[in-house]
Amino acid sequence: MRLFTQVTTLSAAILAIACACYAQTPVRFARYPAPSPDGKQIAFSWQGDLWLVASTGGEARRLTVHEGYDYAPIWSPDGTRIAFTSDRYGNDDVFVLNLRNGSVQRLTFWSGRDRALGWTPDGKAVLFESARDWEPYGAEPCAYVAPLSGATPYRLHDVPGTSSALSLDGTRVAFVRRDGSWWRKGYRGSASGDIWIHDLKQNHFARLTDDNVPNTQPLWSPDGRTLYFLSERDGIYNLWAMDVASKTVRQMTRYQGDGVRFPQIAYHSGLLAYEQGLDICTLDPASGEVRILHIVAPSADVRKPQGFWQQVRGDVSEYAVAPNSKEVAFVVRGEVFVTRYPDGGTARRLTETVEPEYNLCWSLDSKSLVFTSERGGTTNLYLLTSDDPEEPRLRRTNKIKTERLTNSPQPDTSPLFSPDGKKLAFRRGNGDLVLLDMETKKERMLLHHWNLGQFVWSPDSRWLAYELQDNEYNSDIYILSVEEGKSVNISRHPNNDINPSWSVDGRALAFPSQRDGRNFNICYLFLRKADDEKSKADWQDEEDAKYDAPQKPDEKPKEQKGEKEPVQIDFEDIHDRVRQITRYVGGVQELALSPDSKKIAFRSSYQGQSDLYVIGWDGSDEKRLTTGGASPSDIRWSGDGNSLTFLSRARISRVAASGGTVQSTDFSAQMRVALSAEREYLFDAVWRTLNEEFSDPLFHGTDWASMRLKYRPYLQYVTEDRDFSAVIYLMLGELNSSHVGFTPRQSTNLESTETGMLGVVWANARDGEGLLIESVIPNTPAARSDVNLKPGERVLAINGKRLTPTINVWELLNGTVGEKTTLLVSRH
Repeated sequence: MRLFTQVTTLSAAILAIACACYAQTPVRFARYPAPSPDGKQIAFSWQGDLWLVASTGGEARRLTVHEGYDYAPIWSPDGTRIAFTSDRYGNDDVFVLNLRNGSVQRLTFWSGRDRALGWTPDGKAVLFESARDWEPYGAEPCAYVAPLSGATPYRLHDVPGTSSALSLDGTRVAFVRRDGSWWRKGYRGSASGDIWIHDLKQNHFARLTDDNVPNTQPLWSPDGRTLYFLSERDGIYNLWAMDVASKTVRQMTRYQGDGVRFPQIAYHSGLLAYEQGLDICTLDPASGEVRILHIVAPSADVRKPQGFWQQVRGDVSEYAVAPNSKEVAFVVRGEVFVTRYPDGGTARRLTETVEPEYNLCWSLDSKSLVFTSERGGTTNLYLLTSDDPEEPRLRRTNKIKTERLTNSPQPDTSPLFSPDGKKLAFRRGNGDLVLLDMETKKERMLLHHWNLGQFVWSPDSRWLAYELQDNEYNSDIYILSVEEGKSVNISRHPNNDINPSWSVDGRALAFPSQRDGRNFNICYLFLRKADDEKSKADWQDEEDAKYDAPQKPDEKPKEQKGEKEPVQIDFEDIHDRVRQITRYVGGVQELALSPDSKKIAFRSSYQGQSDLYVIGWDGSDEKRLTTGGASPSDIRWSGDGNSLTFLSRARISRVAASGGTVQSTDFSAQMRVALSAEREYLFDAVWRTLNEEFSDPLFHGTDWASMRLKYRPYLQYVTEDRDFSAVIYLMLGELNSSHVGFTPRQSTNLESTETGMLGVVWANARDGEGLLIESVIPNTPAARSDVNLKPGERVLAINGKRLTPTINVWELLNGTVGEKTTLLVSRH
């Protein structure tokens, strides 16, 4: 009996181990299915990698393992390779997986978006779409061919269009003009995509569809007689088949509610595979049989845990330097941290919530921090202070007290302390300007509107300058008296004036304006008429008086007085005193006025790259402070006006106003990231935002409440940000609206690089040495007078590297933005 018990126990243990080894996870919301040429296998994307399963379903096996997002697999005609698209190097490029040895070859190197579409019939090259030859004009993508030899890609044909498909004999291209959004449901109108065929031998075009519903994603049958495509002609995206010769159409699927997404066809068997709802389905065109594939994956092979510890060293979305200039608070991934300023070092985490915090604002004494938080599904203001009377510094205290300042059903954002620290101005909803007394905690409505822009306090705390749109959506700058509640339009221009900046001495405003065209440029306004009338000599006399003026024995210096000197404003004809300081073709994207009102710091790309500049209030003494495309944002002057702090590439940076080396405030911290919880919050926030803000209260006939219930369960199957974005877009698509969108979180890829654009369009001919120039794009480096490249010339080498038949020119141009590039050119 004892022996039997031991054997039974051992058997149970073996069974438990076996069950654990063969535990399986259901595969739902798999993407981009592609049948093998013989129709026996399906490649698909799941969890950001490529997988393979039998066309009847079953257990899938992994094909790729990479941190990038691998998707859109396309089988080669002989079934030995799979082309796919991936952002392994920061942007979507085309790669080829060799199924025999597992090696991966990169085919495209341009830093824009490339996406694999198919193969040439001989299997020696991959078709993909890209907009590279039309940069920087951003035209529609065109179909290109990337040889496996590694040569520079060439255009399949000179026609912009998307979803291009090459017939199996290589003689015809089916493509879509004016293709729409794959996720939008129910569009009807003149912008609907239509399918065309280009006969490459005859150079003849034929339009196959001509109606007001979307037609997209054409696929050739193996015999070339039938074209399968998606169409909403029955109200939802279904698969249809068209006889190319007669143009007769028959319906292949009859889904309702949720249609077909991203179909692909087997080269030889003709089996169709596609997404529908959470499933991958197949369709046999001959029998009409539709099969839902039940797919599982080994649980041990499911990667990417949805919770992890993250080292925080950058990725700053906003910051606020304390008034005492000893600490800086900042936000990373929606959480608030604080560290020493400017030295940096170990950062202290002040918040720990799934909901994001933002809009940081320090109190005057540098002991408290106000911010916006979306805790509990509502957006309100909170106050952080130390709860330790012995240690008031937020960076050092072990006890933090969080106080909720507002409790409104409408979102409260953009808190801004008055310079005297007694009041807090903030935005409620989209356009109300509210004042909170920090002592009594009583609120006062200063302005009721539907679209309030940026606002700023006067240094004496008596005025607020703000940006406001009128009923024609034109923005002007107003000044409001806090005491009287009266506003004056001080810009009064038919084009937009935005984002005012008030000098610390209270005498001037600066703001970006569109008054000379489409681009914003700097405008400057003296608030006192006497200042506006001063000559250069008058200003020099005033400057001298600061240093030489006699002081009475009993007179205190101004900086020791308790209150700021009252700001004086001459409102009569004040709009006529606005001066335009810059007229850059590239415009000005952001500005900040110096404390003494004498200089303006700004961001502009008028010299080709987005960098930081300083200029005098009269347009003199312009100086470039950063180079190489630092893309500075959130520009702020130091209290003494000697330096500037800004965000550059998600790092807190600073530079002397006189110029010099840019320095960073480096820090380190740890935070726990819960991806699933973050996505649930973001999903709810997107739904809530549209629920509150969508232009049509009837949501274009959509039951918007039910859409949240429909798509939220998708999240349990999502592990990648791009799949999460797809879920969001599927929900947005239910609204049938042309002006909705979602911008996902942008992650940093250390291997990403930018491709330098010469400004030439390469000819398709590959019959000589190097690459032949077909055309030169105006106002690009190639068109410069000292370069002067011409059509018909050949570029033989770039930076000493010869352009051979196995060299991709775009790889040679990576990392050359803003750099001197040497070309060897044959002008014969």
